[in-house]
Amino acid sequence: MKKSYSFALGLIFAFAINTSAQIPGMVDSSFNGNGKVIYDFGFHENLTDVKVQPFDQKVVTVGTALTPSFSGKLLAIRLLPNGAFDTTFNDSGIVIIPNFNESYAYETIIKDDGKILIAGTAADPNFIFSTLCMQLNSDGSLDSTFGINGFATPRFFAGDEFANAMALQADGKIVLAGSVLDAGGHNMPSLVRLNQNGSLDTTFGVGGVAIISVTEIDNKFNNVFLQADGKIVASGHFDQGLTLSGQFDFDILVARFTADGIIDSTFGTSGITLTPISVDYIEDALGMKQSADGGIVISGFTTLPDFSFDMILVKYDSVGVLVPTFGSSGIVQFDNDIQDVGYDVTIQSNGKILVGGTSGGFFFDDRDFLLMRYDANGQVDTTFGNDGLVLTPIMNDFDEANAITLQADGKIILAGKANNGSQNDLALVRYWNDVSTGISEINQSTTVSLYPNPTKSGNSIVIEWNESASSNIQLMLMDGFGRTIDQIQIKNQGTDKSKVVYQFPSTLSNGFYLVNLIQENGSSITAKVMIQN
Repeated sequence: MKKSYSFALGLIFAFAINTSAQIPGMVDSSFNGNGKVIYDFGFHENLTDVKVQPFDQKVVTVGTALTPSFSGKLLAIRLLPNGAFDTTFNDSGIVIIPNFNESYAYETIIKDDGKILIAGTAADPNFIFSTLCMQLNSDGSLDSTFGINGFATPRFFAGDEFANAMALQADGKIVLAGSVLDAGGHNMPSLVRLNQNGSLDTTFGVGGVAIISVTEIDNKFNNVFLQADGKIVASGHFDQGLTLSGQFDFDILVARFTADGIIDSTFGTSGITLTPISVDYIEDALGMKQSADGGIVISGFTTLPDFSFDMILVKYDSVGVLVPTFGSSGIVQFDNDIQDVGYDVTIQSNGKILVGGTSGGFFFDDRDFLLMRYDANGQVDTTFGNDGLVLTPIMNDFDEANAITLQADGKIILAGKANNGSQNDLALVRYWNDVSTGISEINQSTTVSLYPNPTKSGNSIVIEWNESASSNIQLMLMDGFGRTIDQIQIKNQGTDKSKVVYQFPSTLSNGFYLVNLIQENGSSITAKVMIQN
């Protein structure tokens, strides 16, 4: 995940807002010639995550290809920025893992060294599933230094275990979020931590795993992220048991753990927040991102009495309380068709929220890729697509976007599946946007001076720009993948021009970082810095 960057001491960066004459939300026809990549391996395929390599903008997407005998084989693909298959990746752009009876990929992370982590699950000869984490070299080959010949499959109980999401700590340790099945048949939300080499980190939780106790059978984490202080936030659903009419009743589950894997009692109620939206039916948190103010933004769905789905967008503050100024008392509920689902969510640098998913009929009826944009307060952004909504038909039957990501230029990529009437094919679509992933600047002519650069972790750095600014500024430090490393309030120390001094955390590894300065009026600048210890 390495392009060579050249930085000079005292380097001055000039920024301009990146706009496009194209309509935001319009399919970008420069991607693979028509804006779409559709591929058929011969039977059913599905993509579950997509990321963009920050150093070369190649697209990495993972999922599963089913054999005609319905055996799932973990699938990883890398595309060039133009949508063509990258033949430097396993000579074809495609990696299919044959090592297990079945294997499925649910999330991927591109590491600073270009290696690719993939999380999911894999079945043994008895078809019992284990948590799976594997690592590929940048050329698509298995990294034999990770786990056992590239694979880590930790087990804790006798039943099925899954890794649905993954986060990478600054020290290289890997947090996997999913579920484990106990002897009583209860799926329990779980976190597992691995060392950088794929071995189990037994200092985490109890013997390497942290579990939320449950009484019903269907509970899990679908998402996870790390706060700047090292605490771990995970979300999914919590089973409240059957209703009087015999229906499953799931509530949205959000939980926070300490860096050691202990439930954090300062969050929610004893570390957990449960949110029912329907009275007696199912809702689930399928996507999650941390907002710049430390909030937790979740996408998913809620079930209506006629068993149709409404897409939901929910925001909590940093301690697990619904944000009353977001949507309606913290919740946005969207109804366009019979089934509307927000499978994934991401947040632009200007705070606007993008949701990817599906909208259309019941189950196997026709559905389309769904893409929506909301303002930071949960109101539909009518400047995007058709009054905030974009529906993209891929094939004639049910199409679902399971994952969303942003390129460096702000373009949006959705990944998932499209059905041709008899089988699912993998599908990706790219859309135009009107904002760069770098935080928008104070104005188009702002010149920023950041020095010394490169610098070392623990050192202080001076940031100056030739514009007046408010006295109190929020500073966010992000790595090259957009993950928030540090976030503080800092006082502007300038007079004729604006100036702030910031000390970097002492634990930063070598690499490229972004310093974002956000003023009280919402305007902001961004500057790049290289850490060379």
